Amino acid sequence: MDDPRPHGALLGDLRRDRRPGRIEWMAHHAPLAGDWALACACARHAGRRAEADCRPADAARHYMDALAALDRLPETRRHAQRRIDVWTALARTRPPPDGGAMRAAEKALALAEDLGDRPRLARALSLLAALRWAGGDLRAARRTGLRALRLWRESQSPGQQVQTLIKLGRGLTEEGRFRHADSVLRAAAALATRGETCRLRGPTALAPVCIAAHRARCRAELGDPQEALRLARAALARAEDDSHAASRALACLHLGWAALTAQRYAMAVEPLKQAVAITETIRLHACQPLVLGALGYALVRTGALNDGASLLLGSREHARMLGIRRHEPQILIWIAEAALLSGQTEDAVRNARDAAEKAVAAGQLGDEAWARLALARGLADQGNITAARQSLDTATRIAAHRSMAPLLGLCTDFRRSVTSA
Repeated sequence: MDDPRPHGALLGDLRRDRRPGRIEWMAHHAPLAGDWALACACARHAGRRAEADCRPADAARHYMDALAALDRLPETRRHAQRRIDVWTALARTRPPPDGGAMRAAEKALALAEDLGDRPRLARALSLLAALRWAGGDLRAARRTGLRALRLWRESQSPGQQVQTLIKLGRGLTEEGRFRHADSVLRAAAALATRGETCRLRGPTALAPVCIAAHRARCRAELGDPQEALRLARAALARAEDDSHAASRALACLHLGWAALTAQRYAMAVEPLKQAVAITETIRLHACQPLVLGALGYALVRTGALNDGASLLLGSREHARMLGIRRHEPQILIWIAEAALLSGQTEDAVRNARDAAEKAVAAGQLGDEAWARLALARGLADQGNITAARQSLDTATRIAAHRSMAPLLGLCTDFRRSVTSA
């Protein structure tokens, strides 16, 4: 075993050092010196620094070191709280496909419930809601998020309420509840203050950027393209002011998406190219399939059929590889629309039907409606007018119920062509 004394001496020197990287060196030498309390503190600090720098793998490694240090310390309430905090941090930094993030969040939740620590319980619930949303379990995500929100309101924590409201609004958007989502996000905006709620943890967007970007999606789906584009541009301006890469990626995605929904395809290309470049640079895996698919669809719509189709197919495989189920219906809809444009009717029908089935299973009514319209177009091209009308009826009903004005307009236009056929 290494002699702890040289490491202890180095720690003494590092305590007096003010260079930026000293925390990581202290995290390395503290366990070798047998100073487990310092090892835990430095590992947690190093983990937070890595999160802020969008280095989740490094952050997870530091947090695992912090847990190992806690195992060497006496069992006290304060150490139990630190253990919950570290498991919560691990859930933020573990990649979703292997299930490690979900297990870490559930561990944090169980420990917080056992300890009776309501703020930490709310934090674990909020994170678990986000992970369930990422996994496509939207109903469970909404229930978990509402439970977290009740706890934050009881503890009068406006900053945490804002973060939970953002997650709820995002989930409602995925469900196709655009009016409800918009009202929730407006409530988040009313609560938010730059000082308290500016930054969400890790490779996540700034709170004001999240609010504006997701509201842009809602306004676009509700038929307010000018407001949607204004919100998306405001989100991008804020992200650029703060030089925050993950925020820029989210804002660029939603600016491009709002343009796609408004059928301004050429306008969508440049921000989506920026979003792809940023997500690749900072390895923002959760967004990569969607931004690739959106760019692919924009390219198809602007005449670059081969390049666009290649990106679309790649985005679908990337989503499946990462286990990001919530984006699959939207990507499949874009693939189906691209197939219709290139005359591949069979592919269009297959992908549109797959998108509709996946959307129904996940409770994503907005995606189901768009998929049903794409399916109706494909079936009509095949000459199956009866089935096309049935699919169109479903799309129209959902669009009317969810106030999806652009989709409802497209359904009305397509109905005229089917009726006259």
